[in-house]
Amino acid sequence: MSAEERDPHRHWVERKITQAAGGIREGCYEDTITVLAQLAVAPDTAAGSAARSATELLVRAAADMLRALAERDGRERSFAVRLTDDEADVSIDEVDPPVRATIRALLAEANGDRESADIQLDLAFLEPDDAVATTVALQALVWAVGLANTCEEQGVGFPAWLRGSTAQP
Repeated sequence: MSAEERDPHRHWVERKITQAAGGIREGCYEDTITVLAQLAVAPDTAAGSAARSATELLVRAAADMLRALAERDGRERSFAVRLTDDEADVSIDEVDPPVRATIRALLAEANGDRESADIQLDLAFLEPDDAVATTVALQALVWAVGLANTCEEQGVGFPAWLRGSTAQP
């Protein structure tokens, strides 16, 4: 099921992502959290569905940007992840389950397995917890904005809604 089918308010979700991305780019992290929390409790949707739709859009955009950057550099299109903290590598099993599922969704999408990506996103949003939904959406947003910045620096296209604007829609 596509993001448009899952959430008929996709344009509203994209505007919220644009606001949140603007907050990240401008260092207004409280504004970013506020916008993402609005997605987690959005009216006219089931609990977390707008946040899930936003996360799905962000994961797909991040995967598209990863592939575009790899293709530009002539690298293979098989993606893996190495998790580290300040001192050492971290096992994926040590990551909180919703974030772990979001990482796996990004990897599945980047490697062309949309069905597995959707399953992982469903797992990430399994618990109807607004704080977890906000955290998962924030993680996907941070990845997507970071990749958008890299794409911008290297002249690679990325979704316009990731350019960011803190203007209220």
